Amino acid sequence: LLKTFQPLDIAKMVSLMKHVQTSADKIRGQDVVLLLGGTGAGKSTSVLYLAGCQLCSEIVRGRTHYFAYNPPSDLKSVTVSAFMQSHTKALNAVPVQWYVSPGGPLQSIALCDSPGFDDTEGVETDIANAYGIIEAMKGCRSVRLVVLVSFRNIGDRAEGICKLSHTLVRLFRRIDSCLDSLTYVWTKMDIESQRYNAVHEILKEKLEQLNANEKNNRDFVMLLTDMVKKTASGAVVINPLDSGSRQDVIQHIMHSSPCREPQTAFRVFATDSAMNELQVQLNKVSDSIVNALERFDISLLTYKLEQLQIVTKFIDVPAATRSERCTLDSIRQKVNGILDEFCAQMDRCLEVDCHSVKNNLDTCQQRLK
Repeated sequence: LLKTFQPLDIAKMVSLMKHVQTSADKIRGQDVVLLLGGTGAGKSTSVLYLAGCQLCSEIVRGRTHYFAYNPPSDLKSVTVSAFMQSHTKALNAVPVQWYVSPGGPLQSIALCDSPGFDDTEGVETDIANAYGIIEAMKGCRSVRLVVLVSFRNIGDRAEGICKLSHTLVRLFRRIDSCLDSLTYVWTKMDIESQRYNAVHEILKEKLEQLNANEKNNRDFVMLLTDMVKKTASGAVVINPLDSGSRQDVIQHIMHSSPCREPQTAFRVFATDSAMNELQVQLNKVSDSIVNALERFDISLLTYKLEQLQIVTKFIDVPAATRSERCTLDSIRQKVNGILDEFCAQMDRCLEVDCHSVKNNLDTCQQRLK
C-alpha cells in the first residue's frame, strides 16, 4: 500500500547517496578499471579472476558458484553470490599491477567492482549506486570501463542487450567521445557459442533489424554498432576456471583508451525501471505542491519543493528537470495570481476610502455653513 502512494522513497535515496559518496575517496586520483553490468553478470567473480586469484567452483542448489581459494587480505571484501541476489553494496576497489602492453612497464590500477544495474534491493539503492559510481569516477585520473554481459541474459531477440544498452547510454554526456574507453566482456558462455562467435551474430542481426524508435536513438545505435565492431574478430570471454586466458583479457582491457576527463564525461543515470518509478514519484510530488498551493499550506509546500530540488540536484535526467521547471512555473503563476488579486483588493479599498473621505468633507462643509 505504501508503495502505491510513494513509489520512490526520496529520503531513503538521499541517505544512501550520502553514504555511497564515501566510496569516491578509495579511488581518487587513480587510474581505474571499472566493471559495470547487471546484477548477476559476474562482476565480483571477474574482479577476483582479473586480480589473479585461483578460482574454484561448487554446485549450490543446482547453480555453479565460483569462489577464490585462499585470497589475499585485500580481496576478502569481494564476495560472490551463488544466486541473483546482489552482494556488492558499494564500490569496491582492489589494487592490481598490470602490464600496459606485452613487455612494457607495469601500471598500478584500481580494479573496481560495482553494484549491479537493477539492484535487487530496490530502485532507491539502484539510483544511489549510480550516483556513487559517477561521483567516484569524477575524482579519478583516468577511467577504463569494462561492461560485463552474461551470455545467458542476452535474450532470444537480444532484449537483454537492448535493456543494458539503454542504461549505458544514459551514463555518458557524449557517448561518441567515450566509446574507445569501453571493453565488452562476456561471461557464462559455452564453448560452442564461443567457437561460432554467437555474440557477434546476435548483435549484428539486432543492428540490422532495429525498429523505428531504436533507429531514432542515435546513442543507442552508436553503442550497438560499437559492440558489433568489437566482437567481429571474436568476443572477449571470461571463464573463471581458465587462468591461462587471464592475460589475454587484461590486454584487451588495457588496449582500450582511458578516459582522461571523467569529470565531464559522465553523468548520473538511472535504469528503465528506476526512471519509470522516478517519473511516477515526481508526478505525485508535483501534484502535492499544487494541492499545497491551493490550500496555502506553506509547510507542506516547502517540504515537497525541497524533495523536488534534491532529486534534480542529484539526478541529471530530463524528467526531473522538466518536473521542477513545470512545478516552479505553476507556483509562479499562482503567486502572480495572488498578488494580482491583492492589488485589486487594495485598489478597491482605496476607492472606498477616498469616496468616504469626500463624503465626510462635504458633510463638514455643510455644517460649517
